[in-house]
Amino acid sequence: MTRSIWKIKDAGIYYLIKDLNKKFFKTNERRIVITDKLVGFEGVVYNGERYIKLQITNLMVGQKLGEFAPSKKSPIFVKKDNKKKKVK
Repeated sequence: MTRSIWKIKDAGIYYLIKDLNKKFFKTNERRIVITDKLVGFEGVVYNGERYIKLQITNLMVGQKLGEFAPSKKSPIFVKKDNKKKKVK
């Protein structure tokens, strides 16, 4: 008995490139490892709130799609000035 394709670590890539002529993908899977087959593709990756547009380049090979679609916002710290001015 062979192993199910959905249990394979990199099985998501087979679902992304069903049509090689299309060169576009839309996915919710952030754990897919980028291989050299995906170079030149464009697509969108879901980060939990919205879809982030990506264009796959040679420098991205070996990393995961989720690394390019951040799911958390960086905090912005604002200094509050709560001191009241003394009135004479």
